[in-house]
Amino acid sequence: MDLDQTAVNLSVIIICEKDQWGFLFDAIATVEDCLEFVDEVLIVTSRFISPDDEEVLTYFKGQGYIICRFNDDFSQANILNLSIKKAQGKYIFPLLAKNKINSDYISDAIKIFYKNHQIGIIYGDIELFGENNKIQVLPDFSVVQLLRQNFINLSSLFRKKVWEDCGGFDVNIPTQTESEWKFWLNAVENNWDFFHLPQVLLYQRIILDQVVNTIHNEKPIQKYPLVSVCIPTFNGDRFIAEAISSILSQTYPTLEIIISDDGSTDQTTAIVKTFQDKTSIDISLFYHKPLGLAKNCNFALSQAQGKYIKFLFQDDLLYPNCITEMVQLAEQDQEIGLVFSPREICFVDEVAETDLDLISIYQEFQNIHQAWSSLKPIQRGEELLTDPHLFKHPINKIGEPSTVLIRREVFEKIGGFDPQLNQLVDLDLWLRIMGNYKIGFVNQVLSYFRLHTQQKTYQNISENISTDLKFYHKVYSNPAYHFFPLSVRDRALCIYTINLNHFYLYFSDVSSGTFLENLRLLRREVAEYWLKLSLEEFHPNPSIDFQIVYRILLRNKSLRAESLTESEQIFVQTLINTIANSSANVKIAGKILALMLYPNSTQFSFPSHLVFGSNELDKEIIERMKSGDFHLS
Repeated sequence: MDLDQTAVNLSVIIICEKDQWGFLFDAIATVEDCLEFVDEVLIVTSRFISPDDEEVLTYFKGQGYIICRFNDDFSQANILNLSIKKAQGKYIFPLLAKNKINSDYISDAIKIFYKNHQIGIIYGDIELFGENNKIQVLPDFSVVQLLRQNFINLSSLFRKKVWEDCGGFDVNIPTQTESEWKFWLNAVENNWDFFHLPQVLLYQRIILDQVVNTIHNEKPIQKYPLVSVCIPTFNGDRFIAEAISSILSQTYPTLEIIISDDGSTDQTTAIVKTFQDKTSIDISLFYHKPLGLAKNCNFALSQAQGKYIKFLFQDDLLYPNCITEMVQLAEQDQEIGLVFSPREICFVDEVAETDLDLISIYQEFQNIHQAWSSLKPIQRGEELLTDPHLFKHPINKIGEPSTVLIRREVFEKIGGFDPQLNQLVDLDLWLRIMGNYKIGFVNQVLSYFRLHTQQKTYQNISENISTDLKFYHKVYSNPAYHFFPLSVRDRALCIYTINLNHFYLYFSDVSSGTFLENLRLLRREVAEYWLKLSLEEFHPNPSIDFQIVYRILLRNKSLRAESLTESEQIFVQTLINTIANSSANVKIAGKILALMLYPNSTQFSFPSHLVFGSNELDKEIIERMKSGDFHLS
């Protein structure tokens, strides 16, 4: 190797924050193991340190180290820029004082730089220590992946020329992680190549009680509650490695990963196993017979031990600061049951970018959080449930499971995902949480929702058949939604009726049998609604939404032409007999309204002195009694 012995080749910049002085000697010891290649060491620290620390700096200065002092209010990006500017080396290696470097890696990296002048950045794997010693394996470089997450640690080797071409680290970006990310992206734009050397470069010390939250410059969280990241998988070998890598790149220190595999037949579980022995984060893999998505999610929940649950679907990704941001907010108020944030929608590949259905999803479901009338960092869920746009498009204004963090005790109170639902399974859970807890909102993008043709959302749209009927019927009829006022539940019933009626009338395939059966059940429910009303309840107008439901059923000629089932015949005959034998007209008005929903070939006569109101629905009922199967005597 033709090294220039007269020039400074490698400058190591050791950043020593106040809480890391106890580790400085360890870091320097590993640097001195590779002095054959390290020509310059800069120790960067605060201007304001203790007398004992001043003595340490004096000692290192006497050993030939360069000392750089900065005010405490300087950002790390600013400190890096000033230090790199002062450094004389062709290559730069930043190092936090709490960490160590692998001397063998340094020598290999320098050789690679000399052999290929287009390579600007060389990065390697990370071995975590402090609690245990496991390796965090970083993926091989991919521009697509870098666009989605910052998987390259700052402690990488890069040419000073890269720093010059990129204009340094951006000091206007509020977080160091994002500043680093932009730096790497700028390197890509300046046509510098990245090289992943698949061996340990950095030994990263885990100090659970000393991790400082640098995102908001607020007081640090002193205790880090365990977060269980639950990944329900099924034939996800195309995406699962990137999903796991985005978890391993989290700035939050206390995590466990629960992977619940729904009987995959591809390499999903094999890929997961390659991560298990190479990271300090516990990864539990459960392989079981197919359960379906909702039950698979619930199984993962049953295995979680954390105070918080963070879902991540196999084809989605998390920003590095995602969990830190969400836990930071959740810990501010113990009544918060769910925290969510915006997500970025992106296409998996060029094929997806040209699919019209995926383009439609992209256009319609971006920035769904903006559909709320009023959204605050912390607010009671009931406030969101009274939003006039609650059931307007987009119906799911929270987002997919990958966008939320949930307090685990929530599931103990209200249950998990409902496997009886076909669609909007996540929204059903979000609404039930809103009805019982406060909701937190972090107003920054913290995850990626990736579009491709294998996901369920795409398949539902492609089939062109709504599968959310059960959801709306549940909102109307299930006691779990007791917190909704009757007007909201009637609105859900109205949406259910409109959709159900549409599919019954316009789809003649096998599914229409199910639509007819559901229409029969709905008709019976509405009929029984009228039967239960007392005189006092009868005269006030029913809600507009319930009137619409009644009119739809009343005007559906196709439904009225269907032969009655045996149970319906018994029900109708009972109503007729009750009306015929009753002289108290105020007690039979509801029965007449119920009976009018059914075909009646007998020209049955009703008393002409029945009492009705003057609203439009009542007028329509009287006119129909005059002209339809029934007549007034």
